[in-house]
Amino acid sequence: EPSPVDKNAPPDVQLQTKDTTLYGTIDLPAGDGPFPVVLIVSGSGPNDRDGNQVTLKSDYLKKLAAGLTEQGFAVLRYDKRGSGKSEVGDAPLETFRFDTFVDDAVGWVSMLRKDKRFSSVAILGHSQGSLVAMLAAQRVPVDAIVSIAGAGRSIDKVLITQLGEQLKSMPELRDHAFAAIEELAAGQTVQDYPEKLEALFNPSVQGFLISWMQHDPVKVIATLEIPILIVQGTRDIQVLVEDAEALKKGLATAELVLVKNMNHVLRHIAT
Repeated sequence: EPSPVDKNAPPDVQLQTKDTTLYGTIDLPAGDGPFPVVLIVSGSGPNDRDGNQVTLKSDYLKKLAAGLTEQGFAVLRYDKRGSGKSEVGDAPLETFRFDTFVDDAVGWVSMLRKDKRFSSVAILGHSQGSLVAMLAAQRVPVDAIVSIAGAGRSIDKVLITQLGEQLKSMPELRDHAFAAIEELAAGQTVQDYPEKLEALFNPSVQGFLISWMQHDPVKVIATLEIPILIVQGTRDIQVLVEDAEALKKGLATAELVLVKNMNHVLRHIAT
């Protein structure tokens, strides 16, 4: 067991899944418990428990956890499969599906439920993690959900919006990408996709994308009967205020909070 780099960091917590071990950290507030605990589920990409990727360091989850513990909440944040100390698992990448992330979240919630230090269990899902949190809550008892920058459309529609914006000046590439996305959304793998977008359309991840596209967040949120807080930044260019409003329409009892000038990684920005 390699020792964590930060000597003051709390010891790792571990979750044994059917094909790998996931590693995380529990931040505890001051005082005596039992505490309400929040499981943080990060956004897309190989985020570690602090919210960092190899080429992208922002510590956004670490900072979020620090803010929550100051308010008296315990927080569990974990290295997503394939990041930090959590291995992807032995299964080939081709077999990886969106529901694997949901299984992981369900496993962590079940573990927290058994822990006497904690009273209630909430899931806070950021971006892709918003959908993971809501799907997990269909399967395991959760007391509340916080959705931050969660899409209000299936991911094929989000990708079309994002690529439409990024590829405005390249209409041929854009239309080629749109055609590939439509195939995937219909449940078909694609051989004919733009080489320039290999990272998005690589055959090894197409099964994962297809499985992600099957979920409509508005339909999922409508099935839940727990308190849900929807938080959305007004300067987010990856997920839009309309997404948050769509989620709110899906569940009238949800509370919607817009954070002025916040971007996708929870920073306040001016432009």
